[in-house]
Amino acid sequence: MSASCPRTLPLWFPILVLGCAWPAPQRPRLAYTPDEFRAEVARRVPQLPPRDIAAPFEVSDEAVALAWEAVRQAERGEPRVRALVDTLSTEPPRGFGLRYDQDTTRSAAETLALGRGNCMSFASVLVGLGRGLGWPAYYGEARVRERELRTEIGLAVRRDHMVVLITSKTVHALVDFSGPLERPYAVRVIDDLTAYAHVINNQASELVLSAGSPPSSGVWERALEHFSLAARIEPDLVRAWNNQGVALTRLGRLDEARGAYARAAELDPQDEAPRHNLMVLETRAMGDVTIHEDAGGEAP
Repeated sequence: MSASCPRTLPLWFPILVLGCAWPAPQRPRLAYTPDEFRAEVARRVPQLPPRDIAAPFEVSDEAVALAWEAVRQAERGEPRVRALVDTLSTEPPRGFGLRYDQDTTRSAAETLALGRGNCMSFASVLVGLGRGLGWPAYYGEARVRERELRTEIGLAVRRDHMVVLITSKTVHALVDFSGPLERPYAVRVIDDLTAYAHVINNQASELVLSAGSPPSSGVWERALEHFSLAARIEPDLVRAWNNQGVALTRLGRLDEARGAYARAAELDPQDEAPRHNLMVLETRAMGDVTIHEDAGGEAP
């Protein structure tokens, strides 16, 4: 996604990062069934009520049936992938009629019910539909090397991107909802648990962005709970640790904030956000916050 904000920030801006974990160890397993997914999340976060655990890619049988009607007459391989992607924006009853909304991260089921979402949301829908059709479909992080920034309510927002990879004997497709990826993007496949952590992390950041300026301590408390949950589901999610540091700083819990920033910097020494934020914290320059998202992009 292009943004109109400056590419660099004054040194007094702390940086809050939404979205991807980058880089993180590659897991040998990428895909889970919905039941396996819920069981694994419950194992990692036993205190989380089962009713609060929903696989981000889970879709209804009715949605899969509609997708099948859209693709069954297309040739195998790329034409079927294109036909499936087209159903996302095709108006009902032949498609799902989704509209792009960069500030709305939802699960696949919620996105289909709401009728809109961002690239993270669209990726969940496509992964769910693809798997429902029996296709090997996976989430992928696409990070642009020089990310632009936008500013709203005193928060500078930096976004990466989410894509979908579909691989089979007849096709190897990378689906980007803003068109073909161009350099300097780097794409990495991620597992379902990391994708779920992204969803939770993004939703907490969207809570902050929509709360008005400045967000209240209650908003930061709620956001902190979600950032912490994202880090428990995916302990290597650098963005969640960094965001915990920002929330803790805003709540005046500076020692805890230092620890969160240090953990983020340890996980990814190349990420400038936690090091920058730690410097801001140490100098007590409480300026604006920068948010990094990986769920941006254009409508299909």
